[in-house]
Amino acid sequence: MQYVDSKLFEISGKFERRWAAATLGGYTSFEPIARNLSAVIDVIWVSGTPALQIPLLLTIALSVPQYFSALPFAPRALFPLLRKLDLAFASLVRETNVETGERLPGFDMGASRNFFTVTQKVRLRGLVEETRLAVTKLAAKERVNGGEMEEIEDDEDGMVTEAETEDENVLSETESHFGVSDADEDVRGFGDWDVEISRVYEKTLVDLQTGLDEAPGH
Repeated sequence: MQYVDSKLFEISGKFERRWAAATLGGYTSFEPIARNLSAVIDVIWVSGTPALQIPLLLTIALSVPQYFSALPFAPRALFPLLRKLDLAFASLVRETNVETGERLPGFDMGASRNFFTVTQKVRLRGLVEETRLAVTKLAAKERVNGGEMEEIEDDEDGMVTEAETEDENVLSETESHFGVSDADEDVRGFGDWDVEISRVYEKTLVDLQTGLDEAPGH
């Protein structure tokens, strides 16, 4: 998927230029990264091709901790993004949309073709555990430094305006196919950050453990 590869390359480049944001257009916060990655995830999801979805989503999952750990803690942007990845991975592991119960496109051909290999599942479990630990450490550091972890109130702005890019058009066209829109998974309703931290990749973690326990040789 050329579009996805080019957008991920663009996001990575802007992240690397974060120290020269004023002159080179790098990111100054995690919010625009989350918005742009969310749009890319939606494009990947509507492809309906597990053989493409799994490696691309693994690439994104690997990059997310690197991004949020190097920038100011942004729970308003981080938790919805991680929840979207959680639903995507859990659905792919089950081969069924975890929200609707419908068989995923690409898996509806009868017998499973094992698109999600045991090696990929083991890799994903490692990423999940590393991400959960990174979020926990970052939140703890925020508290030590006196950062605010207060309940977030409903507002009309949603994400920070810096994050508003051309990807919004892609997101608005694809969000309904995934079953998780940024409007639904926005900052509204978040308040207990300890609970949100404990929920990072919770569905994926449970389904991965079940899948790996059932794998041959385990």
